Amino acid sequence: MNVGLMILSGLLVSLSFPSWAAPGFAPWTGWLAWVALIPALIALGRMTPGRAAFAGWLGGLACWMSILYWVAVVRELDYFRIPAWFLFAAVLAGYWALWGWLVARAGPRRVIWVAPAAWVLCEWLRGWLFTGFPWTPLGASQWAVPHLFLSARFIGVLGVSAAVVAGNAVILAAIRSPESRGGAAMVAASAIAILGVLSAVARVQVALDTRSAPTLRFALLQGGFTEEEKNLLPIDILVARYEALARQAADSHPAVMVWPETAAACAIGAPGLLSRARKLAVATRSDQLVGALYEGPGGAVLNGVFRVTPRGIEGAYYKMRLVPFGEYIPGWFRKVSPVARKLIASLIDLSPGFDPAPVDLPGGARAGAEVCYEAVYAAHARRIVRAGAEVIVNVTNDAWYWRTAATWQHALGPLSRAVECGRDLVRCANTGATLAVTPDAKISCSIPLFIPGVQIVDARILRVRTGYVRWGDWPVLALAALALLLSFRRERP
Repeated sequence: MNVGLMILSGLLVSLSFPSWAAPGFAPWTGWLAWVALIPALIALGRMTPGRAAFAGWLGGLACWMSILYWVAVVRELDYFRIPAWFLFAAVLAGYWALWGWLVARAGPRRVIWVAPAAWVLCEWLRGWLFTGFPWTPLGASQWAVPHLFLSARFIGVLGVSAAVVAGNAVILAAIRSPESRGGAAMVAASAIAILGVLSAVARVQVALDTRSAPTLRFALLQGGFTEEEKNLLPIDILVARYEALARQAADSHPAVMVWPETAAACAIGAPGLLSRARKLAVATRSDQLVGALYEGPGGAVLNGVFRVTPRGIEGAYYKMRLVPFGEYIPGWFRKVSPVARKLIASLIDLSPGFDPAPVDLPGGARAGAEVCYEAVYAAHARRIVRAGAEVIVNVTNDAWYWRTAATWQHALGPLSRAVECGRDLVRCANTGATLAVTPDAKISCSIPLFIPGVQIVDARILRVRTGYVRWGDWPVLALAALALLLSFRRERP
């Protein structure tokens, strides 16, 4: 029974995001997050810490196998697809096991404080440990409720996660004990009021920040290629599509045209890419931000974004956070696994960049770049904004995900970063969620998956640093740590 409740919670948490049941931004299912953990909290109140950890792991396994179901359809993984799906979910389920152990260890009386504090700790560890995997943090499920979600400008998505878990604990307390309903209602009202007040202040700040902000017009060029087409078609054909899209966009007179990540599946210096991008910059009178590889000295290959003008390359950013087993094979795995050599042969083993400096754009604007998966890391966005980014440009290729919910799960990253960092964000995908997001969480996404198209965006150039950019997750982490310390200290005789 208890294990079943944990598994139910895992499935409900997964369904609060874009999922196999609703693979898109509509319908919005984030309301489930406010009740999803109630079955788990009921179960944990009946178990010893050891059993709670195992049950938590099973709940986490159900959650992550449901969220990451798309791993099993990534054809490039070949016969590793099913094992990778299970192993990935099994490792991530360990954070649920830790959360279950902490909640059971504290006891039912302290669940209102311990459950959100322990969740914050586990979610933060998941985003940091072993390079981190901050995919679908619970707070991101509230992206469609700006009256609550804009509080991330001050407390980050991690703070919103804490409030959602606290909401689950408070609802359970009210159900369990009629005598405690008044106190539980006060706690719930206080939590919602804090999020609401912070969101209202954020909305006012965004209005003030953007009132007289200059704008820069971007054209986002979505090629719409499948992964097979990207890898098999000649460079000439790939580039020709972006040339056609750029000429179509030229009528709107954009200052910058953005190509997606590794748009032509080749290095920037390859014949037929750089020279044609330069000619396109002349013909359209627009700078070209081109996603491409770069072959550096010593055989190093980097994944970058290049500003191409009529004079050539006048700025670049190289991806700093690479995807383990997707873009490189960790050194330890090379030594211990006999399949490492096969994996290395099946992908380009990339090297990471090291400089978060923004790329200069026309009019003196400075763009902080995020390549693909980097957009799910809040710390990376803070770093590029602190380095001087006034607008964020995210390029990606989500063709790997086909038509699964992964495309929309991935898009929650840039959406969250725009709110946390107080920046307009433009995102150009080869195919996927090509979109624009404002600091008040307004989204514009007009091109369907796997369809070539252009989206024109007037992005505002913003310079104010938000509370989250200044302080990051440390205030929320400090409060969570304090809550845990005080809760466990009280149980000593």
